Amino acid sequence: MGDFQKDQLVADLISRILGSLCNVLNVLLIGAGRMGLRHLRGVAKEADEISIVYHHRNIDKEVRQVLDDCDFGGTVNVVSSIEKAARGENKFDAAILSATAEKRSERFEKVVALDIAHILVEKPLEQSRENVLKMQTLANQTTSDIRCNNVFREQSIFDDFRNGNDSVQMTVNAGAIGLGCGGIHWIDLALFLSREESGQLVCGKLDHLAISSGRGAQFGDFGGYGLYEFGDGSTLYLRIGAESSASVVCVITQGHRQTVIDYLGGVSVHQRDENVDHPNYLYGQGYDTHHESSFSIADASAQTRLWLQNVKGARRSKLPTLKEAVKGHELLFDLLETGGAKVFPIT
Repeated sequence: MGDFQKDQLVADLISRILGSLCNVLNVLLIGAGRMGLRHLRGVAKEADEISIVYHHRNIDKEVRQVLDDCDFGGTVNVVSSIEKAARGENKFDAAILSATAEKRSERFEKVVALDIAHILVEKPLEQSRENVLKMQTLANQTTSDIRCNNVFREQSIFDDFRNGNDSVQMTVNAGAIGLGCGGIHWIDLALFLSREESGQLVCGKLDHLAISSGRGAQFGDFGGYGLYEFGDGSTLYLRIGAESSASVVCVITQGHRQTVIDYLGGVSVHQRDENVDHPNYLYGQGYDTHHESSFSIADASAQTRLWLQNVKGARRSKLPTLKEAVKGHELLFDLLETGGAKVFPIT
């Protein structure tokens, strides 16, 4: 059993204990498409009351299937707008903005006005730098704990790098995961490992071919490359190939430690023996390698449970605050805007 699974079991136990002692947990879920239903699975494991905002079509069948699978015994209400959800008798304890990034700043403004203590926002936050900064301005005007769902920070495999004294050198090579969909995870991780130091795009360029989206023809994403440098000397080279279906391979080097994360091949950790003191030009000598079975990124439902357990006080969330997440999004738009546009159909 990995560290992530052990932490999850402990948090689940604490959450159940606190749940028996605390008042009803009332959650507002905005969006019930593919991602929203994944979040719903996590919400159903932790909440007592759920209000779902979704207006595109009747989703009662899909919602009921998820709730039945999760043995949810609480109250659920599906409405067509945030305004209608706010008319309920009970105040919301937490809200999740899961619907697409298009016009998310408008929905975010409505949710902030409800004075909800805990808010989780999906990434990418919005489709333009301007709208991301609007969200930051709104967040600065509230005392709510607002987080962005950049989930890599929750992975214990990165803790040693975060706690190390040396800068981190990271390269990421992938197929068409999209800069807005997948690339933002790695940019945020680089910020996290550099202890939130300021960063800058040294150079970058977008691929000519756009990446289509499974969420509809109105959405799309981008490939390209970007070299980023951070205040502590850390670097990130991010290469996403729009014309490739290859999986993701990431190499992180810090001092004499090197970790290779291969989505298909698992994780390899190369560590030099502490007693070795030969010159660095004898590279690769005196190293031990151990392998982990896979790079396990918990699905959206498990991450939602972790966040709600933070809401309950059962654990401390490592997800970035919105202020922290905006730093990564600004670096994302630094790269996207090299193509000349200011608004992007990412989601």
